Amino acid sequence: MSGTKDGEIAFDDRPSAGVDAAWEFLDKHRDARGDDTSVKALRRKIDWHIVPVMFCCYTMQFLDKVILNYAAVMNLPQDLHLRGNEFSNVATFLFVALLCFEVPNAYFLQVVPAAKWLGANVVLWGIATACGAAAHNYRTLLVSRIFLGIFEATIGPSLLLISSQWYTKSEQAPRFSLWYCGLGIGQIVGGAVSYGFQNVKREGFESWRIMFVVLGCVTVVIGLCTFFFLPDTPMQARWLTDEEKVVHLKHVSVNQTGIQDREFRIGEIAEALLDPQVYLLMVAVILLSVNSGVVTTYSSTLIRNLGYSGPKAALMNMPSGVVSISFTLLVGYGIRKQSQRWAWIIICIIPAIIGGALMSFLPLTNRAGVLAGIYLVNAVTAPLAIFYNPPTSPAPRNALSPQP
Repeated sequence: MSGTKDGEIAFDDRPSAGVDAAWEFLDKHRDARGDDTSVKALRRKIDWHIVPVMFCCYTMQFLDKVILNYAAVMNLPQDLHLRGNEFSNVATFLFVALLCFEVPNAYFLQVVPAAKWLGANVVLWGIATACGAAAHNYRTLLVSRIFLGIFEATIGPSLLLISSQWYTKSEQAPRFSLWYCGLGIGQIVGGAVSYGFQNVKREGFESWRIMFVVLGCVTVVIGLCTFFFLPDTPMQARWLTDEEKVVHLKHVSVNQTGIQDREFRIGEIAEALLDPQVYLLMVAVILLSVNSGVVTTYSSTLIRNLGYSGPKAALMNMPSGVVSISFTLLVGYGIRKQSQRWAWIIICIIPAIIGGALMSFLPLTNRAGVLAGIYLVNAVTAPLAIFYNPPTSPAPRNALSPQP
């Protein structure tokens, strides 16, 4: 199958081995024209079915991760008798587990349907979050957070893969910004939830344990909805007609990345390892993630150290989410209008540097200045949405052609 000048897709006789699933579908439905289907209306229909699911998954991923930040002002360290660097270790090893399982996820996403894999992992990390409520010492809390990191490792790769199935590269940028706003929403919701549960008094079952159970159960529900209702591929979407599927597959064929191909190729891994851009991207993401990880783990504690009570510290941390959302939307809009990525990265990093300086050099007695610094540092999370968004240049292979 190959593309033609007028946008039609021509079919030829090819061997079935290694054929992309989209090619097979188009070959089977070559008589379906879909001339009356509007791409704009179809895209809107897809948005309403796909983006909310991705948004909910990413929001819960961040919220389940950041509740340790809020639990810190709910006396979790005191209740579990954490000493020295034990709280820091609990926070750190989640990211270690996440890092270690990123590469295996690349393999599983190649051989397992992406939507099913994502949904199953959302359910599992929801269970891991809820199990954190049963922690009674450092080791049990550490184990629950390690499992949380293992299952959350799939969120980024899965959402990127799913997005590439449903949108062209130019269409993905605003959708990335929307579901990435779940990070800021998670900060806001986390602050409100923490404040609410700190006012729940139950003898023998601390408020942070209740928070872990409730949020874990919510995550499990979202995971089940993802597993059963998010289509594995556009070809399996029950809410699309065959004509709409044909129009959609032809529309996204410009990505040249394919839809579903179960064959795992070591050569593609080698190609990525030889690409210098991969290493530049890795360094950039590490540097940004270190900064954002510190803020999302310790911001509530930093605010409480300014003299605020635990409930008020949770509420005072909510503007951090507003800053994150604002810069994420700014970046998403900006790279659509002016695709100088480096410029938008700098625009986000400058406020973060200013925020870090305010936190580092202002005395704690200057609460307004330190709070401003804590809020501004959250601008550093927005460039990650830029790195998630792929460049608009074509990939090396044809999207809808079978592999040799």
